[in-house]
Amino acid sequence: MATVTRFDSDTRLYVDVPASRITRAGPVAITVTRASGVTEAQILTVNPAMAWTTGAALPTAARASLYSQALGVSGGTPPVRLSLVTGLIPAGIHLDSFNGTLVGYPQTVGQYEFVLRAADAAGATLQQTFRLTVSTELRIVSGTALDAATVNQPYTLTLRAEDGTPPVGEWRVTAGALPRGLALDEKTGVLSGTPVTASAAPS
Repeated sequence: MATVTRFDSDTRLYVDVPASRITRAGPVAITVTRASGVTEAQILTVNPAMAWTTGAALPTAARASLYSQALGVSGGTPPVRLSLVTGLIPAGIHLDSFNGTLVGYPQTVGQYEFVLRAADAAGATLQQTFRLTVSTELRIVSGTALDAATVNQPYTLTLRAEDGTPPVGEWRVTAGALPRGLALDEKTGVLSGTPVTASAAPS
């Protein structure tokens, strides 16, 4: 019969409890009978089973850029520690086994696969395979000086980016404002429209 074993630090006894009697996490009342015949009630705390809360496919890292990703594990008996079982973590990225994070500056572009083990204070373990892609950093190659536009004349220009992890997701204006009459297509990177006012030349 499957059992759950509890070590009693006061009596230095191991107590086997039928697993069939433990149907959920939380406190379980048990009875301990000593060799002398003395019987006493004790409480066995059952923690939830460990489970990974971080998926196998990790967010993409950019070469030479800071990468930080928390690896979540729920349940178990704290503290939970992580360790590398097999595979390779990208060079430049360190596994912080105590905080459960991958952090660092990846050095080499490529696709990596590795297995991590989570172990709790009660000796329970859980493994999962993770996949991490390191890409070159995304670069906008359209230049900072765009083709000039003329008031009341249609204007179209396609912004271009290279490297990174395709496809490029969204284009956004993060500072300043576009000239009145022009709009940026966030999906395609096309800047188009008919400008209605002239702007001052940059100093």
